[in-house]
Amino acid sequence: MAVPAIDDLAARLGVPVDSVEVIDAVEMEWPDTSLGCPAPDFAYAQMMTNGTQLTLQVGDQTYDYRGRTPDTIFLCGPNGPVPPGETP
Repeated sequence: MAVPAIDDLAARLGVPVDSVEVIDAVEMEWPDTSLGCPAPDFAYAQMMTNGTQLTLQVGDQTYDYRGRTPDTIFLCGPNGPVPPGETP
């Protein structure tokens, strides 16, 4: 699960993948399909949803990734999921 997140963050920041460190990887159960990272004004199915929360670090900055599978991993920012290619 960490490899897609590491690759994504390295590309977003323009840094080598070996500069991205995995700080924590936790299996979680969230109360809805937002995985605890809701986008404003968006409705989510209210059902228990299993997934993983990854905390990655580059330098002094940490980044929060969430997903149900390696193919669904996404960067969670202060206002919900961060669009591909953008940084929070």
